[in-house]
Amino acid sequence: MKLKGLSMKKLIVMVFLGISACAAPKADPFAASSNVAISQAERESFLDKYELGASDQIRVMVYGEPQLSGQYLVNDRGRIIMPLIGEVTAAGLSIDELCEQITQELTDGYLVDAQVAAEIVEFRPYYILGEINNGGQFEFRVGMTVTKAIAAAGGFTYRANRSVAFIKRSGATDEVKVDISDGVRVEPGDEIRVKERFF
Repeated sequence: MKLKGLSMKKLIVMVFLGISACAAPKADPFAASSNVAISQAERESFLDKYELGASDQIRVMVYGEPQLSGQYLVNDRGRIIMPLIGEVTAAGLSIDELCEQITQELTDGYLVDAQVAAEIVEFRPYYILGEINNGGQFEFRVGMTVTKAIAAAGGFTYRANRSVAFIKRSGATDEVKVDISDGVRVEPGDEIRVKERFF
């Protein structure tokens, strides 16, 4: 049996592994390991809208072509570099759109019937600094909030303003002031700053 170019056997394997493919529903790579409370619907919505960027790590599998399969890092130019087809633009694309692009480039003169699956192995990190105990770079998890990010960084210092924080989104030039108690979500690449309170 065939389903949009995939055999039933391969489709079953993909579902078992939780891999996102061009012809199959996406799976959240952190569904099993994340301790952030978030529904499956929210995970799927996030992944549907998520645009890849520099420092995201992606696993690509081309069935029957192990030399093309592997883990790739989105570089500073927003591209991954694969054997045979070279540079492929990833920044600004969803994981499904990237999967479709790789499939198209492989079938354009290289493979007769390319079957490609892809997943995000690791999102680009977020950063937190200012009046927290252990600032720096942290691994992103789907559903992360500013409150949880501060906890991951060791909590507030005694001088911290515990009511508001400032976030600069990836690619933005200006910070946005947010209420820490509002459950504001963190995104990959965010820079979070906690300022000193006024006594």
